[in-house]
Amino acid sequence: MITEFQLLDAPAVPTVVVKRAEVAATHLPELFDATFARFHAAIAEGVVAPSGPPFGLYLRMEDTLDIEIGFPGVLQSPDENLVASELPAGRIASAQYWGSFDGLPLAWAEFVSHVAGQGLSVAGPCWESYVTMPEPNMDPTTIRTDLFCAVS
Repeated sequence: MITEFQLLDAPAVPTVVVKRAEVAATHLPELFDATFARFHAAIAEGVVAPSGPPFGLYLRMEDTLDIEIGFPGVLQSPDENLVASELPAGRIASAQYWGSFDGLPLAWAEFVSHVAGQGLSVAGPCWESYVTMPEPNMDPTTIRTDLFCAVS
């Protein structure tokens, strides 16, 4: 399920995000859809200058989630719904996942297991970068999502 496991020493990456706390996992699809619709408009209006693919950064994953959804890039003008943030710097594990979004929970389990197999542990936030956005009638095996987490 996952491929191309790597360890990186990464710099912080400036981002523009929507922050939400205590989100039930069952509400994530609606939250992502609404957030990306807002970003689509903000990019068209010149409010956001993205420099990479969209992502979801999981700050806390327990019964509910604290999450930042956004793009690497810069907030060009004030927006009441969007804030500047950053992807963390430091030692980062990464891998590619190819498949539908429904398979992400199993991909994360495989990824975290691989991290542990390297003698490392998750030491901070984890995030997904949505390299390929799905389109109607596309083969889900062609969807690429990159997985990342801070490790020690």
